[in-house]
Amino acid sequence: MKNRYKLSFKWLVGIATCSGVLLTSCNDYLDITPPSDIPPELYLNEENELATYVNGLYGILPSHGGIYSYGIFGGDAGTDNMVKSKADSKYIGNLRTGMDNGDYYFENIRSCNYFLQEVLPKYASGNLSGNEEYIRHYIGEIYFLRAYEYFKRYQMFGDYPIITQILPDQEEVLIKESKRSPRNEVARFILNNLDMASYLMSGANPDANKTRISEDAAIFLKSRVALFEATWLKYHKEYVPGGDKWPGKDMYPNYTFPAGSYQAEIDYFLKRAYEAADSIAGKYALVQNTGNVQQSASESSNPYMDMYATEDMKGYSEVIMWRQYSRALSVGHSVGYHAQLMNNGTGTTRGMIESYLMSDGKPIYSSSFTYNDEGIANVRKNRDARINVFLKEPGQVNYFVNLTSNLGSSGQIVEPANPTITGDTKNPTGYMLRMGNSKDKEENDQYGTFLGSPVFMAAEAYLNYIEARYLASGDWHTDKIEQYWNELRQKHALITASIQETIDATDMAKETALKDQAYDWGAYSAGAVLSDKVLYCIRRERRCELIGMGMRYMDLCRWRSMDQLKENKYHIEGFKLWGDDGKQLPVYSYKRLPADPDNTKSVVSSPELSNYLRPFEIQRTSDAFSGLGWYYAYYLGYVPIKQFSLCGDGALYQNPGWSESANSMPEF
Repeated sequence: MKNRYKLSFKWLVGIATCSGVLLTSCNDYLDITPPSDIPPELYLNEENELATYVNGLYGILPSHGGIYSYGIFGGDAGTDNMVKSKADSKYIGNLRTGMDNGDYYFENIRSCNYFLQEVLPKYASGNLSGNEEYIRHYIGEIYFLRAYEYFKRYQMFGDYPIITQILPDQEEVLIKESKRSPRNEVARFILNNLDMASYLMSGANPDANKTRISEDAAIFLKSRVALFEATWLKYHKEYVPGGDKWPGKDMYPNYTFPAGSYQAEIDYFLKRAYEAADSIAGKYALVQNTGNVQQSASESSNPYMDMYATEDMKGYSEVIMWRQYSRALSVGHSVGYHAQLMNNGTGTTRGMIESYLMSDGKPIYSSSFTYNDEGIANVRKNRDARINVFLKEPGQVNYFVNLTSNLGSSGQIVEPANPTITGDTKNPTGYMLRMGNSKDKEENDQYGTFLGSPVFMAAEAYLNYIEARYLASGDWHTDKIEQYWNELRQKHALITASIQETIDATDMAKETALKDQAYDWGAYSAGAVLSDKVLYCIRRERRCELIGMGMRYMDLCRWRSMDQLKENKYHIEGFKLWGDDGKQLPVYSYKRLPADPDNTKSVVSSPELSNYLRPFEIQRTSDAFSGLGWYYAYYLGYVPIKQFSLCGDGALYQNPGWSESANSMPEF
């Protein structure tokens, strides 16, 4: 028997159909067929069926991906932390409005709504068979997945429709449901889903390996979501609900915040953030970084490094959730291979490297140690243990286990003397990370790495608490801020200085002295340098701790940390290649490096531009030769232009800075 459950709201998967003329044509496109083509009434009745359905939605969560990717560890590409060989289009003004926008997407939300619509009545009436705690857990996982998917969409678009049910094929209903809800209310909706998720998952977990969504994962995500919204409201004030430039003000005149006022709404989210973060930070111990990069079987290992380069992450206390791969099933990725070589063409920037403190707990400009960046070996000396262990240095051994195996032969056992900065497989900055670099040769195969992929790590909860609690109180001695901050710093063996010493040694003028290169974008909000250096130190700690975790762009957007690029373009730089005499540093021995921007055969940037490699300024024809700029509009995506004609006048509004005309540049 074939009985398809039809969903005909095409707009919910990114193609709006608010016009009655188009409604009929949606049906075929939006047919939802339960697995094995079983009629809905005969499916989702048993525990194992619930598990199978939920498992099918785990792709919503982050993972290391496939073969041609550096996975999670390359996720900061397109920020001041990491770059690819070509500049991201949003920094060179190439993003324009389009009729469609693939990110304006509802299919995963619809799948979650379908599950809840089918399963909740059966659960309430006792018509589900199996272990009741597991059934509750799977329902909780769907609430979590809906929250996570909504969080992804609302990060991209801000105000967003809240859809909780499968919609009928009725124009009036569809137009009503297409209405965008204010962003803070979307954030509250996400938190409510996570509240329900954590409640339902409070019993037994079907998996003890930390590879399934859990109560703790839901609590953790609350801290991330709440901090995101609190800080977005704080730094984007004029463009958020209640602001004079909020594009939704005509649809929501005289808008009143649920908490009663703009500041009360921020305070609400800050409180939700630090309370949730405290629940996790108080429960998960941090994994210690010994500062050692193991070079042979006889040397002691570094558990902090090993945590990111193991097939089984469950034994590490800092891991809240991770994704597992299978050698037996040949389900893997290529992160280990790319960690061995050029990070899949993802270069870490000079700005990222220089943000790390020296080992005396002071910035590079005020340390008792002299910072020397002539050669990567020197860059690593007397530094914060995080960058000491994760920055690859020429001459280091990459692996020493299973050396005779036929697997992993595409890796390189020793880092070359000259970082690969030319050719088709180059690294664009010369600075490469060893996150995901396994000491086992077999994990370095291009078509088969099985290292676990981190999803949620407890260190972020510590950071979320510190930032949210400080913003709420204005005093870094409040409650557990100092405790958690010290625990983060003490996790990394080489820094023994006090937090106060670091704050005192931080000079905001020097942090931003390089007006167009190397400075930390997080030193700015809304185009102005932070006046609060404690807050900057908190942001810097976050930047350094979350290296390789793909969190940087999210943080920069919520802090509104790219406005300054509108007036002063930023020049991405990598390692120091040239001396003041215009010759390559003696520590390197590259044979031929044509460096004339007017020569189409040039492979590196000219020393006349900078002593540091500028990956986007090798040839003058580069779109980013004059630096990276910014439009405010790029903090959010545009609502697809097609939606405005399909949904009629007054049903939608565009995001700040974007036009309602196709192929248009941002207005500001």
